[in-house]
Amino acid sequence: MASAAAAGLSEIVQKQSVEAFKLLDRGSTGMLTAYQIAVAMRSLGHDLADEELDEVIQEYDVHVRGGINLDDFLSLVAKKEENTAEYEKLVHAFQVLDKDGNGFVSKERLKELMTTVGDKYTEGEFDELISEVKISSDGMLDYRELVHLLLRRGD
Repeated sequence: MASAAAAGLSEIVQKQSVEAFKLLDRGSTGMLTAYQIAVAMRSLGHDLADEELDEVIQEYDVHVRGGINLDDFLSLVAKKEENTAEYEKLVHAFQVLDKDGNGFVSKERLKELMTTVGDKYTEGEFDELISEVKISSDGMLDYRELVHLLLRRGD
């Protein structure tokens, strides 16, 4: 199959990724265009937002190189799989705080935990982070939105 770029992918995901790549590489050029990358990723369960696709295009010089090759595509899939696993892990951690099971946590409880436990945020860092998340009138926030923000920022 492919090289070390597939490291970290399960055999099944690697096989599915190679099949998606080959299916979309209609001209057998060994490259996928930006549009084909988006389609392939969606077929693998990773729907790239426009902003994410733009980042991929820049990171892999898609327009300059005429596309992305299989090794780079497998590397991209591995990153998305890792992000998905990290997302699920973080959501699970927040679910412990979600007493009502409705997808929301109290800003105050979250602030208390994030400024006193583990890799502690300062109050200023916490306030800066939370400023980018919608908070309801009763002080609750959607922790899935927060997880997306944390992953995007690399916190």
